[in-house]
Amino acid sequence: MLSQQQQQEQQQQEQEQEQQLLYSTVGMTKVRRCLSVSPGLVIEIHILLVGVAIFFLFDLYNHASRRSVEGLNTSISLVGLSPRVTLARAITLCIVIVNSILGMRLSRSMTIFKFFVYMLLGAYAAYLSLSIAMSRFLYANRFRYFTDMMLQYLWHNGRYKEIELLYDCCGMHGVIDYILTERPWSKDVCCGLPLCKGCGEPFYEDMNTIERQIARDNIALCIASIIGLVFVLIRKMSVVIVEDPYESESSDYSEDDTSELPPLRSTRNLKKRKQTKGTSKKTTLPESVL
Repeated sequence: MLSQQQQQEQQQQEQEQEQQLLYSTVGMTKVRRCLSVSPGLVIEIHILLVGVAIFFLFDLYNHASRRSVEGLNTSISLVGLSPRVTLARAITLCIVIVNSILGMRLSRSMTIFKFFVYMLLGAYAAYLSLSIAMSRFLYANRFRYFTDMMLQYLWHNGRYKEIELLYDCCGMHGVIDYILTERPWSKDVCCGLPLCKGCGEPFYEDMNTIERQIARDNIALCIASIIGLVFVLIRKMSVVIVEDPYESESSDYSEDDTSELPPLRSTRNLKKRKQTKGTSKKTTLPESVL
């Protein structure tokens, strides 16, 4: 009796385990169905990524055109207009464009090599864009010092007139700078009165606005790159990765499995024809002969 009860308990436990496994598999299939992504959606997302990157390229060109002011040396600072940061932004945008084209290809043919390269480039682009955006906040306290150093460089080299014409200002702090240094001021922008504003404040505000735009663009680019990575990862989870796309489908079957394959229609038709021919040859004798 005890052995029968133990067997029944074991059977009940096995049935409960089977039910739990069944529920878990059903739940996993539901989750995978909810997370399934069509290749068309992946292509549309990466087309948007290409458009965003091209838009930010035009924004980069507009920001870099500010460096065309004669004598303005942005390399002495760590602001977004410095040559190093500008080059890093250009490289990041090019990586995003190339990676988006690769993501479009991945939506149709998913291979391990393409997937690895896509994830590596996407993570690197997101890291670069996030680093550029964070530099805006890391050096916020020293930003005034950087702008003053750039203006001081222009002042000592005697190339201050373009800045004055651009911002409609006079000297670094006003006309007092020309009076103290005994320099002739430009009559086009300097009024010669103590109320003439200096170029320090408008130049700082303009550079600060550009820094905010650079941080905004790179934060948006980082988020867009992460979204592309997530959708490609979900697409990879719902699609079996192909090891060799040039491998024929017939190689999946071995020679021993040919007996298990269903017969072709032509062989079936031949068998039916033979059976009908055999039945047609059988003739019945008339009753008179019998």
